[in-house]
Amino acid sequence: PLADLTGGQARFFEHLSPDGSVMRFFAVQTAVGAYEAALDGCVSCYTAGQGYVQQGADMVCRKCRRKTPLAQISKASGDCHPLLIPRTITADHLVIRTKDLEESRRRAGSGAGPLSSAMGEFSARNP
Repeated sequence: PLADLTGGQARFFEHLSPDGSVMRFFAVQTAVGAYEAALDGCVSCYTAGQGYVQQGADMVCRKCRRKTPLAQISKASGDCHPLLIPRTITADHLVIRTKDLEESRRRAGSGAGPLSSAMGEFSARNP
């Protein structure tokens, strides 16, 4: 529900993939009211399995420490930024299709293709 994403605080979620690996992602409402969803890892550091931590209005990569302002998530560029997950808003819910989540995972990690079991590391870490 969208009501769970108010206040600018990122919420972290897990998705169990068909191959048994766990994918982590987050969703957040930005200060301008936009709802964003992204994998819990930047484009270049995703396979390291360290993910993000929120510091105020920024998402900070735990591996390389680069900060991405929440308001810039959809506009971020370069190697270290959250990898957006396609999402839609219907009534009072943010909807992410499993197909889009799996495709985002395939795009992650330096364009190297599907990720290995490094994804399992996400399930053991507290956000």
